Amino acid sequence: MDRTPLEILHLVCSKLDLEDVYPFRLINRRCAEVGASRTFEEVVFYLHPDDFQQLRNIAENYPHYVKSLICKNTILKDGVTFREFERSFNVDSGGRKRRVAPSMSQERLREEYAKYISSWKDQDGWLKDGDDIGYLAEVISNFTQLKSIYPIASGRFAVLPGKSPFDQILSIFHTEAQPIGCRPMALLLSGLRNSEARLETIHARNTNPLFFDMYSELLQQPIAALCCLKCLELFLSEKTTPMELRPFKHFLTGLPLLEVLSVEFYSPVNLADAIPLGYTWKHLRSLALRGFLGEQEEFVEITDRHRSTLKELCLGHLVLKFTSFRGLLLHIRENLQLDYACICGIICGTQKNGESEGWLIGHPYDRAGPENRWVSISAYCCNKGSPGGEPCPDRPSLKWFDEYDDYDAEAILHYNPEFTAWALA
Repeated sequence: MDRTPLEILHLVCSKLDLEDVYPFRLINRRCAEVGASRTFEEVVFYLHPDDFQQLRNIAENYPHYVKSLICKNTILKDGVTFREFERSFNVDSGGRKRRVAPSMSQERLREEYAKYISSWKDQDGWLKDGDDIGYLAEVISNFTQLKSIYPIASGRFAVLPGKSPFDQILSIFHTEAQPIGCRPMALLLSGLRNSEARLETIHARNTNPLFFDMYSELLQQPIAALCCLKCLELFLSEKTTPMELRPFKHFLTGLPLLEVLSVEFYSPVNLADAIPLGYTWKHLRSLALRGFLGEQEEFVEITDRHRSTLKELCLGHLVLKFTSFRGLLLHIRENLQLDYACICGIICGTQKNGESEGWLIGHPYDRAGPENRWVSISAYCCNKGSPGGEPCPDRPSLKWFDEYDDYDAEAILHYNPEFTAWALA
């Protein structure tokens, strides 16, 4: 094994599942080094001192292997009683309770409970004192090959791209640090302030837009590590105000090399309040905007500015205040040269005669409508110049889910108060 070329060892390691890499690293020092390049390429950590210490160990021994950092917003829950802790060792199986660890004595349970309380106190003290930000800033600056960061909250939006090599504090007693998603983003960006890394991707799922207001001072100073950022994907999870969005809008103008921009608001906001319509990203090829209110002219403004580079366009959950959605579709078809278009969700508009229109367009993956409707709109937007062309889809006649086959789809499409309530929520 000592004479095996490193290229062969790397090839063997690349074929192993992550859990099999750990025993591979125990063979000898050469395998340990080769395995480290795989193990620590993508590191997941929690907001906890134990994980921060593990992160420091990686920064001291294997900093050049780390390409992605995933910070989870999960924290341990306060106020857990011993009785609740004891119940966690029982699970419901077929309506009957069974013991997961029947041999665990009361004494052992109390020892484990004491460990949990100690772990919670350690975490709570760090978060209250703000020690985590300074500590992590020092550590992350060592990861000079870092390319991606993922500040991720739990819940349905938190499908992790990888697994933590030191997943230390998994527990059913967990909650989210509030405001949701803000602490992980602040930690990671603070750490990049003095880093020589050149980040390419930020993917923040389920983040409260208050982050940009709370940490505006952090964002006012240029972060050199973001000068080459190519991909920014954000899901902003709470309602916000135009004033709170100003720092976010300014933040976007400091990312001149963006190729992929995806912004989704859970509660619709004015497009002009969040997106700098007069700014041009010269390399933008993919644009996704979901959860916005605006006029056709505003959406036209941002797409036309990027006409020469834009190849992918995703629009969803839009409110066109005084214009028709069909008019926007026509403009997209006639003025953009797209390879891919995804337009789905609830879309509200106003026809020329003043009649309100409501579109409910299901994406084929969310089962909110037949696939052919989504496909026809996508084809209409992308096939300019094709023989015969794709006709502009008429008003959708969709059904919700398979179990509602008898549901009156036309009723919901014309029930404008429901769409208005969504738009103003």
